[in-house]
Order: sequence, then structure tokens, then C-alpha cells
Amino acid sequence: MTSSPQRPHFPEALFGEVFLDATGGNAKIESGDYLPIGKIPVIDQGQEYIAGFTNNESLKCKANLPCILFGDHTKIFKFVNQPFALGADGIKVLVPSAKLNPRYAYYCLQRVWFPPRTGYQRHFKYLQRAKIPMPPLEEQGRIAAILDKADAIRRKRQEAGKIASSFAQSLFLDLIGDPISNPKKWKMVPLEEVATTTSGGTPNRKVDAYYGGDIPWVKSGELSQGVVTTTEETLTECGLLESSAKVMPVGTVLLAMYGATAGLVAKLGIEAATNQAVCCIRPGKHIHAEYLLHLLRRHSVSLLTKRVGGAQPNLSQDIIRNLKIPIPPMDVQIDFVQKVACVSSLQRHQESALKETGSLFGAIQGEFF
Repeated sequence: MTSSPQRPHFPEALFGEVFLDATGGNAKIESGDYLPIGKIPVIDQGQEYIAGFTNNESLKCKANLPCILFGDHTKIFKFVNQPFALGADGIKVLVPSAKLNPRYAYYCLQRVWFPPRTGYQRHFKYLQRAKIPMPPLEEQGRIAAILDKADAIRRKRQEAGKIASSFAQSLFLDLIGDPISNPKKWKMVPLEEVATTTSGGTPNRKVDAYYGGDIPWVKSGELSQGVVTTTEETLTECGLLESSAKVMPVGTVLLAMYGATAGLVAKLGIEAATNQAVCCIRPGKHIHAEYLLHLLRRHSVSLLTKRVGGAQPNLSQDIIRNLKIPIPPMDVQIDFVQKVACVSSLQRHQESALKETGSLFGAIQGEFF
């Protein structure tokens, strides 16, 4: 637990004295066997509370309820108070003892310290070393009730953000239509007719003088930012000249081509170079850059079906250049872009509000643990 001068000091118990590890003896369902709908929710260590469903009653977790699930890799905690089935490996089922209010126990575990930058290793060993503050049960209930109210506000903010995000997708379908079936009968052309594409490069890793300069260098995993404004690595002018990397302007649309990140779409918010796993797309005069960005995001699933190669199929410049895309009149594109800008403004407001409520929730937790 973290320390705070204002926090009252209560007796502490070792983790193993007040939590039962009830993981053993329960069936676990592989992700490929999850159903989209069903009677019994499947809960795993992923970000979403429910990962899928099963109808097999024999797969229900046998642990007493309520219980707390811990993602051994992801460090995510989930409070469960209904029958459920366990997702695939990497999750622990923890049952609080009678000495703990279950909701208090849930919030308490969220404040356990884990070493930073531990990656995808297992983390249960750190949980087992934790010391649990043990106020009287009545006080635990009071603390849990306060945190439940704060958490409810945070969750409402999260839901509002999801609604704003889905609205942008609905807007595209309403104004433009599905880009594959093209119900509005827009002109369809290969991407290369309305945009130019290129990719970057990687300077020789053995030459230190090529790295650590002033030129941001984008790798495909960084496209998850949506708008790329920061990069983990930078290049020097020498590194740029001695490789196929090239500086691209703000607004360039980026599409990841290789491996697990293939299909990710973003745009540059800064001038930057990229590596060879990123396709850089510069729109011409007949296609708006923001329209192209959202269009490719809608196209990402169909793009993935076009990948070529063996164990790890990839996209290629040729596949991207030959992708057939709808080209509505420019006034339609601009109408979409202006409306989606309003939605983006709402999303930023929601993200800011979510960050504030998250900070507030953390501060309230810090008063107790």
C-alpha cells in the first residue's frame, strides 16, 4: 500500500491470511470458444469486463461469490458477484475472508504497488507480498460506500466516452455508407489514383550516431495514438540520409503494414519520419485527408483479409495502392469532416473529464489505503 500522513493507521494482515486463492480446479475457456451471446458470461484478464459467453453449465467457476479476479499479466482487477466462467490462462480467482468487506477488499487490492515496466510477466507474486489494512468491518463498509459513489461517477464518464466514439462511426455510415458495399453508389477508384504512398526505413542499428537526434521516428506500434505526437525514438540527420527514412509533413495518413499492428491507422500530428513497417499516404486534391483517415479505419478489417505471407502475413504497398475506395463529391467529404470534428471535440472533452474523475477517484482511494 502507499503511505499518506492523513490516513488512519489500522492493523494489517498478510495477503494470504485474508484472501483465498480459489483458482485451482476451475475449467478455463480458450478465447476461440467464446460465444457472442449466451447464458453464462466469460470473464478473463482483458480490458472488457465480459469477454464473451458460454452455455455450458459445467464450466461455471466454483468459487464462492462475491470474488475478485486478478489478471496475472494485465494487473486488472474485476469484482464478480454473479455466476461466471473463467477465460483462458493468466487469471486468479480471489475470495475475501469473512474479515473483509468484499467491496473494500476490491478497492484495497487496486492500491497494491507493482514494479513499473514489468511487461507481460506474471504479477501475482507481488500481490502475495501485500499487507492489507484491516479497519473494523463497519469502517470497511463506510469506506467501500464512499468509493462506490466515486467509482460510479468515473464509470459514467467512461460510458459517455464510448457513446461519443460510436457516434463517429455511425456518422460515417450515415453520410458516406459502407465503403465496401458502397450503397450510395459513389465513384470507386484505386487509392493510388487519389493519393501517393511511400514507406520509411530503419537506419543501421549498429551505428549509434544515427539515433538520438531531433527527428521523431514513428514505428508501427505508435499508430495506436490515433494522432501521433510523440515517438519513443528519434533519428539524426545522418541517420535519415543513410537510410530510406524520410520526413513526412503534419497530416500525413499512416497505415501499419506488418505483424500484430497491421491495419492500424493514424495521422501525423508532428513532422516525423517512419520505419518501413508504416505506409505513409499523402492525399491528392480529390480526397480530404480527414475523410481518408476515417475511410481507412472503416476499411481496416477488409484490409487484413488481403494480407500475404506465411506465419505472419503482412500488407504491402501494392495492396494498399490498389485498394478500391469510394470518392464522394468534395462537399460531401467536407460535410463529414466538419461534423466529425464536432464529435472529436466532444470526445476530447469526455477524455479530459474522465482523466479528472480518474484522478479524483485515485485521490479518494489514497485517503484510505
